[in-house]
Amino acid sequence: MKSEKILWQMLNIFRRHPHFTKYDSTQVALQILAWAKLSVNERLPSDLQLTKESQLTTFPELFNSFKKLSEYPELGENKAAFEDIAYLLHRDVSWGVVVDAIDFALDSAKNNLLNYFDFPEDFYLSFLSHGSPMPIEVIKVMSALAGELKEKTVYCPYDSLCLIAREVGKQGGIPSIETPWVSPIPWLISILTDANIHTIVSSDPLQRPEFLKEGNVQKFDFTIAFPPFGQKIDIEVVERDFFNRFKERTSSGSVLTLRHIIAQTEGKAIVAIPGNILFSRGAEHSLREDLLNQGMIEAVISMPPALLPFTAIPFSILILNTRDKASTVRFVDGAAEQFSTRDGRNRSKLVNWKLLIETFHKSNDEAIVANIPTIHILENDANLEVSHYLLPPAQKVVRHLLSRNETRKLSHLVEFLRPSKPLPKNETEGILALEVGLSDFPNYGYLTTPKRQVLLSPKVFNSQEKKSFLCPGDIIILVKGSAGKLAITPDNVPPVGPNAWVANQSSLIMRPQDSIIDPRFLFMYLCSDVGETLLKGIISGATVPLIQLQQLKDVEIIVLDRAKQESIISTFNEQVQIQDQINHLQEQLQHLSKVHWDIPSSTRG
Repeated sequence: MKSEKILWQMLNIFRRHPHFTKYDSTQVALQILAWAKLSVNERLPSDLQLTKESQLTTFPELFNSFKKLSEYPELGENKAAFEDIAYLLHRDVSWGVVVDAIDFALDSAKNNLLNYFDFPEDFYLSFLSHGSPMPIEVIKVMSALAGELKEKTVYCPYDSLCLIAREVGKQGGIPSIETPWVSPIPWLISILTDANIHTIVSSDPLQRPEFLKEGNVQKFDFTIAFPPFGQKIDIEVVERDFFNRFKERTSSGSVLTLRHIIAQTEGKAIVAIPGNILFSRGAEHSLREDLLNQGMIEAVISMPPALLPFTAIPFSILILNTRDKASTVRFVDGAAEQFSTRDGRNRSKLVNWKLLIETFHKSNDEAIVANIPTIHILENDANLEVSHYLLPPAQKVVRHLLSRNETRKLSHLVEFLRPSKPLPKNETEGILALEVGLSDFPNYGYLTTPKRQVLLSPKVFNSQEKKSFLCPGDIIILVKGSAGKLAITPDNVPPVGPNAWVANQSSLIMRPQDSIIDPRFLFMYLCSDVGETLLKGIISGATVPLIQLQQLKDVEIIVLDRAKQESIISTFNEQVQIQDQINHLQEQLQHLSKVHWDIPSSTRG
């Protein structure tokens, strides 16, 4: 608490000046506090020490002192903390403001209030664009997962606010930070918190790596990193790489950062990753497959959602080992309720991080941990989602049921079709079609006539896309958003042409092969508890639930002979009859509601 009060009082001194931004006032306040701390602790020669007797009376004298500090060799790399102050104070700042700040900083230092200095969470949040303000519990988990760090070199890319490096220093490690942020603030944090940070360099790790040795990137014993999520990188970074770090030609910052970390690490890497790395196709899939084949992946730990400030996006911790090959991957459900709590704003807090570490190392509880052979993961499309391998009780029951029956993969029973893309809304000419959306899906029975009209290009009728018009017995599945919702088309679907039916862009069309399976039987199976459980098991996505086509193709369907299918089809037909009765009764209710005091539709506003 004392650190927070000191920091805010210093900031208030400089906030009196209208030309100072929040960043400017923070930098100058920290520079004066750091100078005062080094002076009182006698880590500077007498001619560089800040005292009330220093007789600084003008800005040129102050600038000269900071210039000498930025050149003082005994400060090592921390001398960079005292750069740029001349630029900031050349803004008509009152000398009285500077004197007040110096006096307050010296009083705080002399009263030992700058020793054991720490920064409040609000401070880190104010610099959100320059670093990830991770909860301290997450940092402790990542450091503990690395193992023994004493006297080990640890690479901390993107650790602009020194959060990881400080924890590594406490464990006796030798942290080195590489950050794209060009600012004295990382060095100031290092001085004020007494962090044992070996090196800080201001450089983009992907575009211009600075930690080099003998013409290649330097190898560290460990890497602990929380890189930015969702970055898009210019493809030229891949094409102009001198160090052969990148196997995938992609703009995905997450993929490229993992490749860079692997190149810089000779041992373990503990990396926070967004969800799409675990399941997406393209470059992400290529990366996963390659790392699994090389035996580099040791573990994946899912973390609770809403753990990070300002976002509910869940993330996972990936443990890589570039030295020792792994034949299995350990999956841990760190989002299980025993490890975290939710506050009134529905934010998560990791309260039992030590239990999570113990679970990772020792637990055999199949509900929250699983050791899966690498070869099995590769057979599962190299999917690394924890939920894919830690089966809830319902999934286990279904798996047991499937093992006792003849099954076939869904891809052997249906043809998968993607919907045709409608013309943009500003287009006025095209072929009119009716688009099926979630609001058209009935609770039971067949789809009824969809309400939304869209225009299609006439070219659709003369191309392969013609097959995407809905036919009788087609099953529509939503694969984005309300993923797993299903509907089946009736026998009276209009033929291909104007007013034909199409599925919307969040859907896939499954066209059953009638000679093998009746569409009504398949629809009932997928809508049943068994089918719903199977579909839930393949839903992924960080913020928007998704079903990947490859995983949908692999869903197992229990196959019955035609006689046994007929019993289930009979149940479906009964549902259709009941739903028709319900629809008829609803129409009667609507009619009755308008018998009295009804306003003619032509006069309604």
